[in-house]
Amino acid sequence: MLLKKHFSSDKVYFKITEVANEVGISTSLIRFWEKSLGLKKPEREGVKRIRVYERQHIETFKLIKNLIRRDKYTLKGVQKYLKTLNNNPKSGDLLSQLREMKEFLESIACI
Repeated sequence: MLLKKHFSSDKVYFKITEVANEVGISTSLIRFWEKSLGLKKPEREGVKRIRVYERQHIETFKLIKNLIRRDKYTLKGVQKYLKTLNNNPKSGDLLSQLREMKEFLESIACI
């Protein structure tokens, strides 16, 4: 079982291991999702070229995890879903899109 650590609100950038711990998945699964779902890879910093993630990345990985594990989406289904989120002109930033999706999923779960 992965150790889940909550971050302080002032932190902006995260290493892949921090993201994995927050989402509750392995670092290899993050790399797999980036590759298989065609996600934009985060910037790399420093001499060691470490991936640097932002909060929006964490929210995206949480969404993907829920879609796959709870809602039983396939990778292709997740890919289509993410594409519709990105192409939705009426929605704002990614975080607001994720909040809208969370509300939607919670509303249909109560039906």
